[in-house]
This record gives sequence, structure tokens and C-alpha cells, in this order.
Amino acid sequence: YFFIHDSFYYYICLNYFEYKGTKIKYLTIHASKGLEEECVIIINLIDDYLGIPNKKTNDKILKYVNKNYDNYPYEEERRLFYVALTRTKNEVFLLSQKDKKSVFLKELEQFL
Repeated sequence: YFFIHDSFYYYICLNYFEYKGTKIKYLTIHASKGLEEECVIIINLIDDYLGIPNKKTNDKILKYVNKNYDNYPYEEERRLFYVALTRTKNEVFLLSQKDKKSVFLKELEQFL
């Protein structure tokens, strides 16, 4: 199992734990790139400053230094979310708060 979260703080504090004989790895989305596991749990899919996508904004200077600058909402976060979703061999679980659902989760719900 992977617990995926996009916060380096959680990653350095807790890399894995065991529950009833099952080893659960705790990774940031960046750290999960290139890895694969039987089951993935993506947490913090909430509409909040530190949710996925987070509400931090890019500095306006980036459009001058980044040739591939798109003006698409949460473009980098969207790519990272795709990475997180595709780390599983079998199942992915998306965890959120009912009253604070992430925009990404709302988009996915249209297709369920």
C-alpha cells in the first residue's frame, strides 16, 4: 500500500508503518514517481491551502522564465495528481472531506 500526499513534511516524519502485518509506505507524490504498488490511497483531496490541488499560486515571474507556461488552472498539480492515480496495480482510494471536496475529485465524480 502507498499513502500518497504532496507534503514533504509528512514524508520526512514517517516513511512507513505496519498495520496487521501489512507494510504501508507513506510517500509524497513526487517520491512515488516511477513506483508501483498493489493499492494506492491518496489523502488530502480537499479544497484547502494545503489540499490537492493546493491553493498556493505561482509567482507571476514564472510566465517570463518558463517557456511552457500555461495559463491552465492547477496545471502542475493536475500532472502530479495523474502520477498519483497511476501508481497502482489494482485499486486507488481517494480520501476527502464531504464538505470540502477537491476540484479534482469533483471532476472525477462526473464520470462515476
